[in-house]
Amino acid sequence: MADSLHRREALVVAEVLSELHAAGSPLATVGPERLRRLVEVMQGHGRLVADFVPRHYRGRMDLVVAGHGLTAAAVRERAGRWAVAVDGPVVVSDVPFEHEHLMHPEPQRQIARGVDLRLRELAETSEGNPTP
Repeated sequence: MADSLHRREALVVAEVLSELHAAGSPLATVGPERLRRLVEVMQGHGRLVADFVPRHYRGRMDLVVAGHGLTAAAVRERAGRWAVAVDGPVVVSDVPFEHEHLMHPEPQRQIARGVDLRLRELAETSEGNPTP
Protein backbone atom coordinates (compact mmCIF):
# COMPACT_ATOMS: atom_id res chain seq x y z
CA MET A 1 0.00 0.00 0.00
CA ALA A 2 2.73 2.48 0.99
CA ASP A 3 4.69 1.57 -2.14
CA SER A 4 1.62 2.23 -4.30
CA LEU A 5 1.08 5.58 -2.58
CA HIS A 6 4.73 6.53 -3.14
CA ARG A 7 4.46 5.65 -6.86
CA ARG A 8 1.26 7.76 -7.15
CA GLU A 9 2.96 10.70 -5.41
CA ALA A 10 5.93 10.42 -7.78
CA LEU A 11 3.54 10.36 -10.75
CA VAL A 12 1.71 13.48 -9.55
CA VAL A 13 5.02 15.31 -9.00
CA ALA A 14 6.15 14.30 -12.52
CA GLU A 15 2.85 15.55 -13.97
CA VAL A 16 3.17 18.86 -12.13
CA LEU A 17 6.76 19.29 -13.31
CA SER A 18 5.67 18.52 -16.86
CA GLU A 19 2.92 21.16 -16.68
CA LEU A 20 5.33 23.70 -15.19
CA HIS A 21 7.83 22.99 -17.96
CA ALA A 22 5.14 23.35 -20.65
CA ALA A 23 4.13 26.70 -19.13
CA GLY A 24 7.74 27.90 -19.10
CA SER A 25 7.71 28.30 -15.33
CA PRO A 26 11.03 28.67 -13.51
CA LEU A 27 9.64 26.15 -11.00
CA ALA A 28 10.06 23.48 -13.66
CA THR A 29 13.80 23.42 -12.90
CA VAL A 30 13.51 22.60 -9.19
CA GLY A 31 13.33 18.83 -9.65
CA PRO A 32 10.95 16.31 -8.13
CA GLU A 33 12.40 16.11 -4.60
CA ARG A 34 12.58 19.86 -4.14
CA LEU A 35 9.06 20.28 -5.54
CA ARG A 36 7.78 17.67 -3.07
CA ARG A 37 9.46 19.55 -0.20
CA LEU A 38 8.06 22.84 -1.49
CA VAL A 39 4.55 21.38 -1.43
CA GLU A 40 5.16 20.15 2.14
CA VAL A 41 6.19 23.66 3.19
CA MET A 42 3.09 25.13 1.54
CA GLN A 43 0.91 22.58 3.34
CA GLY A 44 2.59 23.52 6.62
CA HIS A 45 1.92 27.20 5.94
CA GLY A 46 -1.72 26.35 5.26
CA ARG A 47 -1.99 24.57 8.63
CA LEU A 48 -0.37 27.52 10.41
CA VAL A 49 -2.77 29.99 8.81
CA ALA A 50 -5.78 27.81 9.59
CA ASP A 51 -4.76 27.45 13.25
CA PHE A 52 -3.72 31.07 13.80
CA VAL A 53 -5.73 33.05 16.33
CA PRO A 54 -4.67 36.70 16.38
CA ARG A 55 -4.22 38.48 19.67
CA HIS A 56 -4.52 42.18 20.32
CA TYR A 57 -1.13 43.99 20.26
CA ARG A 58 -0.54 46.84 22.71
CA GLY A 59 2.09 49.33 21.64
CA ARG A 60 3.49 51.06 18.63
CA MET A 61 3.50 49.16 15.36
CA ASP A 62 5.89 50.08 12.58
CA LEU A 63 4.32 48.99 9.30
CA VAL A 64 6.03 48.82 5.91
CA VAL A 65 3.55 49.20 3.05
CA ALA A 66 4.49 48.24 -0.49
CA GLY A 67 3.09 51.40 -2.00
CA HIS A 68 4.03 51.12 -5.67
CA GLY A 69 1.03 52.25 -7.68
CA LEU A 70 -1.03 53.13 -4.61
CA THR A 71 -2.45 56.53 -3.81
CA ALA A 72 -1.79 58.08 -0.40
CA ALA A 73 -5.40 57.28 0.48
CA ALA A 74 -4.90 53.60 -0.43
CA VAL A 75 -1.77 53.42 1.74
CA ARG A 76 -3.71 54.95 4.66
CA GLU A 77 -6.55 52.47 4.08
CA ARG A 78 -4.16 49.52 4.21
CA ALA A 79 -2.56 50.82 7.38
CA GLY A 80 -6.01 51.41 8.86
CA ARG A 81 -6.79 47.71 8.57
CA TRP A 82 -4.49 47.15 11.54
CA ALA A 83 -6.52 49.37 13.87
CA VAL A 84 -8.65 46.44 15.04
CA ALA A 85 -5.56 44.51 16.17
CA VAL A 86 -3.30 47.28 17.50
CA ASP A 87 -3.83 49.40 20.60
CA GLY A 88 -1.31 52.11 19.83
CA PRO A 89 -0.03 54.14 16.94
CA VAL A 90 0.57 52.52 13.56
CA VAL A 91 3.57 54.27 12.02
CA VAL A 92 3.64 53.72 8.27
CA SER A 93 6.66 53.56 5.99
CA ASP A 94 5.54 53.62 2.37
CA VAL A 95 8.18 52.06 0.13
CA PRO A 96 7.82 52.52 -3.64
CA PHE A 97 7.89 48.83 -4.57
CA GLU A 98 5.38 46.08 -5.26
CA HIS A 99 4.83 43.60 -2.44
CA GLU A 100 6.39 40.68 -4.32
CA HIS A 101 9.63 42.67 -4.73
CA LEU A 102 10.17 43.53 -1.05
CA MET A 103 12.76 40.75 -0.67
CA HIS A 104 14.92 42.18 -3.47
CA PRO A 105 18.11 44.04 -2.50
CA GLU A 106 17.01 47.66 -2.98
CA PRO A 107 13.71 47.38 -1.11
CA GLN A 108 15.52 45.50 1.64
CA ARG A 109 18.09 48.30 1.89
CA GLN A 110 15.33 50.86 2.31
CA ILE A 111 13.47 48.76 4.86
CA ALA A 112 16.70 48.06 6.77
CA ARG A 113 17.47 51.79 6.97
CA GLY A 114 14.06 52.35 8.55
CA VAL A 115 14.51 49.48 11.01
CA ASP A 116 17.99 50.73 11.90
CA LEU A 117 16.68 54.24 12.52
CA ARG A 118 13.90 52.92 14.77
CA LEU A 119 16.31 50.73 16.74
CA ARG A 120 18.62 53.73 17.26
CA GLU A 121 15.64 55.76 18.51
CA LEU A 122 14.77 53.00 20.96
CA ALA A 123 18.36 52.74 22.16
CA GLU A 124 18.37 56.46 22.94
CA THR A 125 15.21 56.33 25.08
CA SER A 126 15.51 55.75 28.81
CA GLU A 127 15.78 52.01 29.59
CA GLY A 128 14.91 51.18 25.98
CA ASN A 129 11.21 51.84 26.50
CA PRO A 130 9.70 52.61 23.10
CA THR A 131 8.32 56.05 22.53
CA PRO A 132 4.86 56.20 21.00
